[in-house]
Amino acid sequence: MQVEDDHIDYLVKRGIVGLREIRGRGKGQSVRGRWSLPQRELLREALTLEQRDRAPVVDLCILPVSKWLYWGDPADIELEQIKRAMQTWAAYHYKRTQRSYERMKREITQLLQAVGHPDAVEKRGVGEQLANWFYNGQCPEEETLQEYLLPVIDPDRAGAARGPQSARFSTKAVSHLLTARLAAMEQMIKRQIPDPIWEWARAFYLVSVSAYQQEQPTLFAEVADDHAVAPLFQAHTLDQLCSQACHELAQVVGVGLLNPTPSALPEHWHPAVWLQKRIAGRVSAKPVPSKIYGPWGHPIMHFCTSVSFDVPSKSGHA
Repeated sequence: MQVEDDHIDYLVKRGIVGLREIRGRGKGQSVRGRWSLPQRELLREALTLEQRDRAPVVDLCILPVSKWLYWGDPADIELEQIKRAMQTWAAYHYKRTQRSYERMKREITQLLQAVGHPDAVEKRGVGEQLANWFYNGQCPEEETLQEYLLPVIDPDRAGAARGPQSARFSTKAVSHLLTARLAAMEQMIKRQIPDPIWEWARAFYLVSVSAYQQEQPTLFAEVADDHAVAPLFQAHTLDQLCSQACHELAQVVGVGLLNPTPSALPEHWHPAVWLQKRIAGRVSAKPVPSKIYGPWGHPIMHFCTSVSFDVPSKSGHA
């Protein structure tokens, strides 16, 4: 597979692959760059997607981000590479919302159809207002956003919200998620997110996914008859999770930025504590055999991801 050096430099700058280790050849000699085996495999995957599927660079961002998110240390991906990849991803999607008003309006309409009250009559007007805000790069305060969402989600002001009991799409929840995503994208583009927030987001996301997988069958059963909401609570394969890695990471980073001391969580899960104590999480993953056997006679492998982090004077594990 032939590729120009300029294109490799382009992929490095966009965070698709990491910086090569430079080793000298002696005084006055040229230098060469080397990658680790995981980074060489990452480059091969990226070039294959580019040449075979004509994938744009923004679609390649899921490769390093999903590996860093789910595989952790064995993927040999530094946080600096993730910052570049997420900057590439965020800049594209931030500009994308401003390139097509009609696309923005469709996405907002789909969201309101999924989370809105079935009998709400103001979805179109609210959708157009939200589309105008996001299209113009404007995001109102959460309280303002809640007021606009109220006629769509809870038109009778009776505390109504779709979704399972423990994960309802209330006006507060939806407005928080929308503003968190936009806040994260803005800060990713500016490269202003501190390292501990990235570390917290990865660790918290993985622990949350693990808890969600345990509850998913129950959550799905609660909304199985609601055809607009049910798809949001279907079980996901690893491929599906990886394809959404950038979106999920941005969402969690944004939540951490907007709510650094969440009262519902123990203190060691507060983003502010990670920032103050400079906590760094560690992630490792390996395939493990399950008790289910496939048609070939071998056990089906499960992907086991473990998360650990160090707290000053003691070690904590999640």
